Amino acid sequence: MTHAQMMEVEATDDFVKAYADLWPLAQRVSQAIYQLTRPTMNPAFAALQLPEGAQVLPLLTAYALYPEPISGRALRRRTPYATEASRAQALPRLAEIDLLEAGSDGEYLITSDGRKIVAHFLGVFYDALRSLQPAVIDRVGSAALDETAQQLNTIVDAALVGPIAQWGTRTSHRLIPPDDVALARLDQALDDLTAFRDDTHLAAWQPHHIDGHAWEFFTLLWRGEVKTAAEMVEKAPQRGHPQADYETALAELIDRGWVQAVEDGHQLTPAGREIREQAEALTDRYFFAPWATLNTAQLAGLRAQLTMLAAQLEDMAKAPTPN
Repeated sequence: MTHAQMMEVEATDDFVKAYADLWPLAQRVSQAIYQLTRPTMNPAFAALQLPEGAQVLPLLTAYALYPEPISGRALRRRTPYATEASRAQALPRLAEIDLLEAGSDGEYLITSDGRKIVAHFLGVFYDALRSLQPAVIDRVGSAALDETAQQLNTIVDAALVGPIAQWGTRTSHRLIPPDDVALARLDQALDDLTAFRDDTHLAAWQPHHIDGHAWEFFTLLWRGEVKTAAEMVEKAPQRGHPQADYETALAELIDRGWVQAVEDGHQLTPAGREIREQAEALTDRYFFAPWATLNTAQLAGLRAQLTMLAAQLEDMAKAPTPN
């Protein structure tokens, strides 16, 4: 991708400043939907009785990728911050119970039984949203719910046309919700935009030609959440990296002039802080570029609708569950 191509998909700083609040609102909606569906989905997951280490999320990704295979390498394409082994850990366990079929070179293909299980769980999830939708419509109105879903999907469609949307966005978008459930279409659009956010951040930092775990360490140093390699291991054990990996990453960050030693550990240099803040700003400009597909009035309406929807869904999530 050339620099000129990248420039074509950037929003202006003024646009980002004007509409940056839309994404946190959208995330609130997504989280509230998650909370509202837990009373249905948690028992459904438990009923599967999967053995320890056999996770549902990789199976869902394998379902979305089919007929392409899944692997630890593939899973790292969206989040290259963990080791390949840690990302692939669940795959052989799923193969042991015949939900995946092992191929060559660490690749797996979802089986017919695996596809049936995922299709069942997606059906349970969509039915849960279908059941919730009348109560949501009572609070926000049918037209507002449908318009919000439509506008978010317009943004997703615009993102998919550009060069920034890569493996994460395109894999997420392969899951097709039922067209007659606006809440499901809205939720899928939010999942797609979450994946697009990951893709935009990759596009912002990967031109620095640095390993993913080193960039994540750099980010947590920037946030002040860690100061040493040992603290990084404690902070992100799920990534699967030994302390030696982070020690090597730290040495590289120091060599680049981005990080320096201080009395109680390490912190970013002024140059490093500038690099990290530039990457964050570029992430925002990439991410909000497709939002400009909507005009000013539509964006104002989307803000109002997301604000109302977030508040109403959160209120519903707080309500006691009927016995």
